[in-house]
Amino acid sequence: LRSTSIPGYGGLGQFDSTDGPEYFLSWTGDATLIHGRHALGFGGRSIRSSFYLNCTFGYICFSTAQTAFEPGTGNALASYLLGLPAGGQRVGGATWANNYWDNYSYYVQDTLHASKKLTLNLGLRWDYQSPPTMYPGMGTFDWNTGNYYFDTHNPATGQAPNIRRGLVPPDYRGFQPRVGVAYQVTPSTVIRASGGTFLALFGAN
Repeated sequence: LRSTSIPGYGGLGQFDSTDGPEYFLSWTGDATLIHGRHALGFGGRSIRSSFYLNCTFGYICFSTAQTAFEPGTGNALASYLLGLPAGGQRVGGATWANNYWDNYSYYVQDTLHASKKLTLNLGLRWDYQSPPTMYPGMGTFDWNTGNYYFDTHNPATGQAPNIRRGLVPPDYRGFQPRVGVAYQVTPSTVIRASGGTFLALFGAN
């Protein structure tokens, strides 16, 4: 047990947490091929991220409800002295975890000098962020159904995993088209326009 909470009284508690180290292994490659009016660019990047943490925490709390006869009555300390908790949590087994996830990014683009005044840029990028994998395992509670899901062998009940590794299915729909146009109206005036789709993968972790 790590902490005891009694409303109206000072609590007793301990907490132990280790966050890190965190590692990023990154590979990046780019290339350009010029052929006639075309300048073809292509490349990609892959990142393996890993994060270690160790967190030991548990609590038991008491309220007035356990010793109340009607609204506005009851005493949290009395509930504590009678051994009638309102709730609690206990961390057992392994309290450490190693998290891993991967990011893959690839692109191809063509800069076409259509004429002396018109330049077109067409491109396509694809990003993929893998679901996180945690060792020894990961779980979550679905408040809508009342079910607990876990992606590895359940050490408490002996049950097999009831959800895929990483909890969520991978999403491979990270295609992002890009287009750009530059037109020289006069020797001193150029009009540019561009558009595209961009994914916020930083927050996906």
